[in-house]
Amino acid sequence: QQTEVDSGDLLVIDIVLGNEDFPVLDLNGFAYHLDINPGLVDSASLAAVFYRDSWLGSGASGLSLSVSPKDGVLDAAFTRTSGRFGTGSGVIGSLSFIIEDEIEGLKIGDSDKFNFNINLNDALIQGADGRMVRLPNASTKITLNLNKEKDNPVTDKNLVVFPNPSHDMATIHLNGGGELGVVQVFNSQGSVVLSENATNNHLVINTSLLPTGMYIIQAQTDAGIITKKLIVE
Repeated sequence: QQTEVDSGDLLVIDIVLGNEDFPVLDLNGFAYHLDINPGLVDSASLAAVFYRDSWLGSGASGLSLSVSPKDGVLDAAFTRTSGRFGTGSGVIGSLSFIIEDEIEGLKIGDSDKFNFNINLNDALIQGADGRMVRLPNASTKITLNLNKEKDNPVTDKNLVVFPNPSHDMATIHLNGGGELGVVQVFNSQGSVVLSENATNNHLVINTSLLPTGMYIIQAQTDAGIITKKLIVE
């Protein structure tokens, strides 16, 4: 998972519950509170998703909600609505945001790296008995590298597609300081099903009308064409 970013990059962080040794049993719902330095985040880009194909989301209908009451804060929740409970471990969703291009108080020097924490607080889980249990707070450290080289070759690793698999919408963003232009989406027969121009290295596409299956994203950048797979559910 990405732990070092540059200004203008889209950062995607997985939300994980349980592990192989200690799986989560009979879970009905989950909620969390995200707290991050608001000066680092493009607030309009702050988003959270819960994956329908995760152990928590699959095999049952569910409802999810996320809201950002103020800059640098995000509250998100998911609940299963079918009366069936989830058991398992691993990634259940992700959160994402763009690092601000201009961060007040930070200046480029010879070795400017700035560490900041992403804090997940006040997380709650609801079990089969309906009781709410508070989880310990968690955090992860991210390094902002203001001297990250801008002339590194652009590869498919720079092209972020989120969420992937996608159901309704997919965000396409070019990290690393390159320029993203025309983005085309091809189906398995090689036909173009979508073609749009990116703005500021960023594009959000509507995937809700696309049939389920695998697609190829072809993105025009200032360094040439790069491609990436997209799964639509």
